[in-house]
Amino acid sequence: MNKSAKKSTSRKTGATAKKHVINKWIILIPCMMLCLALVVTAVIFFIPRDNTSFSYECWQLRFAVSDFLDDIIDENYNSAAQSVCFVSAEDGRELKSNDIHRGIWCRRMEALRKGVRNNYLEDYNELSVRKENGVFVVTVLLTVQYQGQPDTFYDDPHVLTVVEVDGEWKIASISEEAIQTDFEKAISGVISAAELERGDL
Repeated sequence: MNKSAKKSTSRKTGATAKKHVINKWIILIPCMMLCLALVVTAVIFFIPRDNTSFSYECWQLRFAVSDFLDDIIDENYNSAAQSVCFVSAEDGRELKSNDIHRGIWCRRMEALRKGVRNNYLEDYNELSVRKENGVFVVTVLLTVQYQGQPDTFYDDPHVLTVVEVDGEWKIASISEEAIQTDFEKAISGVISAAELERGDL
């Protein structure tokens, strides 16, 4: 092999090696950028902070509220009752989640659904969970049926009252208004002494 052929071969080998190095960097740099972006996103997601809807806390609460509403739509009231925060109507103190309180709540929901009023949750959308100044704000647009027709009272989003009990999110009510519809009263965790005395089981 003559000298010019050797030089040509060595140039080709050198050029090929440079191309391989460049190709590696072309693949490596975007991969490194993607990994960095994922790490930063994960850190932002898992660090508790205010004024955001993008956090692990918000995701947990959104999941809990979504499960609760899905159970109600499916008429799986026993499961939904596990996510209700029960409160005394007389003094506002928190009540234990036991078979008696859950039973009263389930009976109320069943009575509305199967009674003359035929009042029930058909669907929901626009579920939003946001943490603002240390407080979680949960809003949702409900589609409620009343005697076979859409209840127009639910045209605007509702603000849910949620509390954390023993590390789990519970729903206390779906309305902060003083005057509430039958559905809002039934779905809330408010239990009166009269309901307990009647033995609404």
